[in-house]
Amino acid sequence: MGKLSLPKDYNVHILGLGFLLVFTAFNTASMIEAIVLKDFQRNGIKSDTGFHCLAILYTCFAFTSWIAPAIVGMIGCKACLVASGLTYVGFTMTLYEPHLISILALSAINGAGAAVLWTANGVVTQRL
Repeated sequence: MGKLSLPKDYNVHILGLGFLLVFTAFNTASMIEAIVLKDFQRNGIKSDTGFHCLAILYTCFAFTSWIAPAIVGMIGCKACLVASGLTYVGFTMTLYEPHLISILALSAINGAGAAVLWTANGVVTQRL
């Protein structure tokens, strides 16, 4: 029996499909987060918590971008893509039962994971 041959750009399509699924959920969650948390007035959450969470997320993203290449170099692209994708899942899941501590912590973790994810994505696509 012959060996199964995959198209040359197969990995690009798989990576693109993964990004499509992750960022469809993340962008939806981040767009409705301020609205959802404004109406959710318990567990320590105030009306402006959604805006603070996104500010924390993008601040952590900016600062982690400086060290993300070193992280990707030490851990490897595949492991970084998987681990960083999980940070997006965790951030999205916080909207199911919001608590102030979990939302703020996972916003910071997701910001750090975002820098690593985009750096690893750049390395993978450059190699292809």
